[in-house]
Amino acid sequence: MAMDAAAFVIRNLTDQIDSFQAVVTGIRTALAEMPEAERHHIEEAAALLRKVRAAEPPNLLPIVGLPTRSNCNG
Repeated sequence: MAMDAAAFVIRNLTDQIDSFQAVVTGIRTALAEMPEAERHHIEEAAALLRKVRAAEPPNLLPIVGLPTRSNCNG
């Protein structure tokens, strides 16, 4: 087992990966079955969304007690 992880941990992670892969397969199938014009609009929207997300700073989880970028002096 990877890094001496318990079997249930490996099984859980494997199940999560399998679930995500099933979602991706379903989305790809749905896209392939769409009319070309509709698929083109979705691809344009996805490209725009990627650009917007890339331009924004990442959303960091607030962790109490650790300095954040905005209040770190050193």
